[in-house]
Amino acid sequence: MKFKVRSATVFIIFFILALIFGTDARGAEKSAYGNGRKPYSCFMKRFMNFTAEDFRGHEGISQALNAFAPDAETSKKINDYGKSIYEKYKNDIDGLITDFDKIIAEKNPVPGQSHFAAMRSYNPVIDFNYTRAAARALISAARYLASQKRHSDALKLAALVFRFGQLVQNGDGDAPLLITCMIGIAVKNVAAENVINAMLLDGGFDSGFYGSYAESLIKIKDDELNMVEIMNCERYSMISTIEYEVFIRRGNNAGFSKYADQIPDARLEEAKQYTMELFNSCYDTVSIYLTRYSDKPYVVKELMDKMFLEISERGQPSLWKALNPIKATGDILLAIAMPNFSRSYEQLLRSRYYPFGAACLSRILAGIKKGAKIPQTVAEIESLSGLKLPPDYFNDKDHTLVYKSVDGVMTLYSLGADLKDDGADPRNDIILFRLPQNFK
Repeated sequence: MKFKVRSATVFIIFFILALIFGTDARGAEKSAYGNGRKPYSCFMKRFMNFTAEDFRGHEGISQALNAFAPDAETSKKINDYGKSIYEKYKNDIDGLITDFDKIIAEKNPVPGQSHFAAMRSYNPVIDFNYTRAAARALISAARYLASQKRHSDALKLAALVFRFGQLVQNGDGDAPLLITCMIGIAVKNVAAENVINAMLLDGGFDSGFYGSYAESLIKIKDDELNMVEIMNCERYSMISTIEYEVFIRRGNNAGFSKYADQIPDARLEEAKQYTMELFNSCYDTVSIYLTRYSDKPYVVKELMDKMFLEISERGQPSLWKALNPIKATGDILLAIAMPNFSRSYEQLLRSRYYPFGAACLSRILAGIKKGAKIPQTVAEIESLSGLKLPPDYFNDKDHTLVYKSVDGVMTLYSLGADLKDDGADPRNDIILFRLPQNFK
């Protein structure tokens, strides 16, 4: 009997220890996706189980992932990390690659009135940090596949990560907000900046593959909302939230409510009307800027910075505001809540250069495989690729992209947000593609 008691005691101790250490082990394997965040609704929902341990692998290499030519040591770190991700999630990654044509063929969902009616700025959005880290993990896996001579699979995976960014930018099944737009742009840049072009050059494909891959990129290039459409979705969300949180007053304790506390109930509707008109007027002005100067983001930035300085000044406390609570409420809310879209618009234009540059390069490589010469001018690029080059949105002089030889590499690039030609410096200029003069 004593033996049985002792055995039972030992069993209980081991059971408790197993619970403790087993919980820790399982805890490390729990998804790193944030609690309370909106889950993915697109094809990437299969990748919502990355753990915090998985993401530790990209520390120290995140900046190098999009380098044009990382050194051997950095490349090894990227490939080693990519290998660990691929081997752990092999079935999911291979399944994603298998579905490439189907995913590329699907149109990006566009929000409708039902989405707008449900919008609130405090609604859950996808986990920003997780999503960016997941993109880095999958691009590292693509780099690993390329190192294993699986060049076609690597390119498909990279394009699908870019596609994921487009879906996020569009709201991933819901109406987008400015924050989801920025998350999507970040994913797109992780997927495409230098990565796809480098894989195209290293793959040694035939003209048929280059041509078909270019068509895939062209198919998805413009399948996303523009900034005016995203801004109008943000408008729905912001106005709906303010109307509910500030003026309906359903017993909530939102921070916005305190600005309306001193308004008599009899004048609440008047205050709401004033505030809604303020916000709509600002959104209308932003829409005009983004439409009229769509190819001049530097003009948009200048106008919007001026507008938001005025908004900020109007939102400062004063004796006049204390005597005019209706106008004070609207002015203060506008200063707190109205977002400046100029920086996000610059980033959106930047992200749209990458798939175009890759598609253009892919068509050029298809032509070279058929015997064409490496293009030396913009006119030759357009002739060989069959694509009209976009303007340089950041060249305030002649709006033309720069194409020239940089250290023996023909480089097509934009001047970037500083509006200066930095000689294809990737820190400031935006590289659409690089093509070595000795490529065959």
